[in-house]
Amino acid sequence: MAITSLFGPTPAELILAQQQKQREEQLLRNQQITQQGAEFGPFRGLYQAGLRMGDIGGQAIMQGLFPDQVDPRLQEATAVQGVLSKFSGMDQSDPKVLERIGRELMPVAPNAGLRALTLAKELAVKEKPISVRPGGALVSPTGQVIYERPSEDRQKVIAPGQDIARAAGALGFTIPDDVRNFTTAEWKAIDARLNQDKINAAAASAAKLNFEDPKSRFAAITEVNNQVKPLVTQINNLDQAISIRRNDKSPFSQRLFEQTVSGAFGDAQKAQAEITRLVNTGNLGERVTNTLNMFLTGNIGNSTKEDQLESLNAIRDYVAQQYDTTIRPYRSAAGNKADEIAPLSSQKFDRPKLPDGQGYIPFTVINQYGLKRGQRFKQGNVEAVYNGDGTYTVLKGQ
Repeated sequence: MAITSLFGPTPAELILAQQQKQREEQLLRNQQITQQGAEFGPFRGLYQAGLRMGDIGGQAIMQGLFPDQVDPRLQEATAVQGVLSKFSGMDQSDPKVLERIGRELMPVAPNAGLRALTLAKELAVKEKPISVRPGGALVSPTGQVIYERPSEDRQKVIAPGQDIARAAGALGFTIPDDVRNFTTAEWKAIDARLNQDKINAAAASAAKLNFEDPKSRFAAITEVNNQVKPLVTQINNLDQAISIRRNDKSPFSQRLFEQTVSGAFGDAQKAQAEITRLVNTGNLGERVTNTLNMFLTGNIGNSTKEDQLESLNAIRDYVAQQYDTTIRPYRSAAGNKADEIAPLSSQKFDRPKLPDGQGYIPFTVINQYGLKRGQRFKQGNVEAVYNGDGTYTVLKGQ
């Protein structure tokens, strides 16, 4: 994860967002003006021109009254960028460096400074030894119990959630209080129903849209974005989670994995329901399923960092597949405008950057060939080795 993302958007991202918002507002205003003035008959054009001139005059007056308005978010982002540039040659994931960054940010961007100091403190604690008490409780260096595996009678109920409950009800299944009471066969049917519902909704929406007219294309892009918004959020959260876990120095970081998975799905309760669904449908393969079972039973600390990253990358690939499946009806209807209206996940998202010579392997390929850490394989004429975490490294001399 780029350290800048810890403190929110950069100045360039804010400016681009402002420009995009202004373009969208102007497009909507033009549409409103075009629809007005019908009662003026042949003088409709003059009436519309008057509206446009009124808009321009109003903007000029506002600029005269408030000549130097600056978005406070832009001011903060600029201040953050200025401070971070001083530390560009240092390891900004180092707690000591982060603490220095935080102290410099406090006078100019207090919110960002506080986040940096908080993260520095958390990372510093992670680097200290964590002791294990009998029974599996993890104890921090200060003596605080940071994790204690619950007994069977104290485990929380994992509620189905609206989407799962709706799909189960449509299939005629009894909806239990706890998702773990669904059978494997029921989970597979629920999963298929949820995916098909997304496709049907997208197809019905695509059939109503006009992709040829420029104004209609804008409406089409908005509709596509609304349809895939939950999936986009998940993919972005998973990419951030992968970056955080890759940069974490602890090979066995139970707490961090739990936090990143929960963050990817919105909250811990929803994460457990979604992971239970993936585990029971068997969509991600045996090894990833075993790792996720450790997550569900509170034993994820027994898995390696590579196992955890492989799981995160597999979930990310699976959600990206759902995204591509959902936008397929739009791409089919949009024809040569497909990439503009509904870009594929590979076009829309940039995965966390890897070191030179490394790349990501789809989880379907890992499962197909049963790749294990350290195993060599060929990709075309290039020989590589599987890193065990959803990525590969090209062997030297290739």
